[in-house]
This record gives sequence, structure tokens and C-alpha cells, in this order.
Amino acid sequence: MSRGFKSIEHTADLALALWAEDEAGIFEVAAEAITDNLTEGATLGAEARQRVTLRGLDHEDLLVRWINEILLLAILDGFLTRRASVRLLPEAALEATLWGEAEASARVVAELKSATYHHLELAPTPEGWRAQVIIDV
Repeated sequence: MSRGFKSIEHTADLALALWAEDEAGIFEVAAEAITDNLTEGATLGAEARQRVTLRGLDHEDLLVRWINEILLLAILDGFLTRRASVRLLPEAALEATLWGEAEASARVVAELKSATYHHLELAPTPEGWRAQVIIDV
């Protein structure tokens, strides 16, 4: 199965459909999708690195927290994620390494506020994993 993302029709917010070969891949694709939307598809370098550790209530909650962490790193720290390597841990936790551009807040051209729990989906399919998440804009 390939991996990727696309924006889907939604009334006022940004809805993302995500797909990947495994659950960790969904988290990796989500980071790429957020940065792509923040920068309207700008090409980014991958010279800087960040490490992230998160814990959630369950994997759906962890996905929302993950996306919000990517947004916080971009908006507050100016770190734009180009690529992520995610390792899911027991009890709804993850460890990740992010590669991207530091001090790149000037490259953010779209306003995304936060991931929401509204219509949140994360599930295995016969072809791999799929997710849907709504981003408040």
C-alpha cells in the first residue's frame, strides 16, 4: 500500500484523509500533511532535527496530540517538519524523530489552529491503515 494524504471537502475547517501501510505510518503522513498545508506545499530542507515523546489516552487521542505538537513546533518554535520517523509504544505513547527546517516560521503562510476530535477516525483496513482528522482553521 502506498502512503499519502489529501484534503477532503468540509464546511469550515480542513479535513484530512490519511493512509499508510501501518499505524505508525499514519502519524508520519500526518506530520507531512500538516506542514504541507501550513506552507502550501513549499519544498523544505531536512537539516534540523527534533525528538518528540507523547502519551495519549488511546491511539486516536495520541493522533490528535501528535498533530497539535507538529503545529506547536511550527508556530511557536518555527520548526517545520519535512519527515518524521515514529515508533508507537505500548499504552498509547510514541517516540519520534523529526527532520526539517528550524527558524522557518516565515515560511508558514496558512493558519491552522489545532486538530479536533470531531469525526476523528483511525482504523486498520485490508489494505493498511486509514485516518480522518479535522483541523480547526
